[in-house]
Amino acid sequence: RNQDGLAALWRGTGPSLILVSNPVIQFSVYESMKWALLRSRQSRTGAMGSTLTSGEGFVVGALSKAVATITTYPLQVAQSRLRASGNDASATCSGEAPSRGSLECLIQIHQQGGFEALFRGLETKLA
Repeated sequence: RNQDGLAALWRGTGPSLILVSNPVIQFSVYESMKWALLRSRQSRTGAMGSTLTSGEGFVVGALSKAVATITTYPLQVAQSRLRASGNDASATCSGEAPSRGSLECLIQIHQQGGFEALFRGLETKLA
């Protein structure tokens, strides 16, 4: 819409930039777990080795993805609710007061449904 101006182009950019951290978190957790596993192997066998077995890689990869997803999931919930409410200035994130952004939406979700509301649907995302 013309009346929204230039600022409308950048609406929602902040949360999207924060969500870019998901693969960063996943990679960091993966590398930390991999290093810990290799060091553990070295202390048991005396040989360091530089690679994980395929089974170890699968488990470490799955766990690191789960950690990254759990960490960023509340923001994904807020973004989804804001998108579902559309561009209406009076749109609400939780069925109550209008929401002006993701942080306010997160607060509304928490106030309305508690901590568990921020993670509702997470089991589907992880499956």
